[in-house]
Amino acid sequence: MKIINRPRGTGKTTQLIYLSEVNRIPIVTHEPNYIIDLAKRMGCDIPEPIAITKYIGLTYGRNYDNRQQKFYIDDLECVLPCLFPNAEVVTTSIGKEYKGDDENGQR
Repeated sequence: MKIINRPRGTGKTTQLIYLSEVNRIPIVTHEPNYIIDLAKRMGCDIPEPIAITKYIGLTYGRNYDNRQQKFYIDDLECVLPCLFPNAEVVTTSIGKEYKGDDENGQR
């Protein structure tokens, strides 16, 4: 897993849209309409973004197409509360294969 860690408004979602188009991997997000609109303005053809609430419902309802096993996640800080609605995620850690960005947002 790779992490794009940059300040707000510096192109994180834009980068995910480019990655989604090239790799044909959908984006899980709390704002799928924003992703769709931005991708259209960018001229990108991406797989349909998946609302986290829809993903949760499909997964728990067992109607989820488990052939799709790769996702990009946009705005993790907004997605996590949907996964844990009755709890506050105070701290997280990450281990295996973490590759963060350098100070210029490059790997």
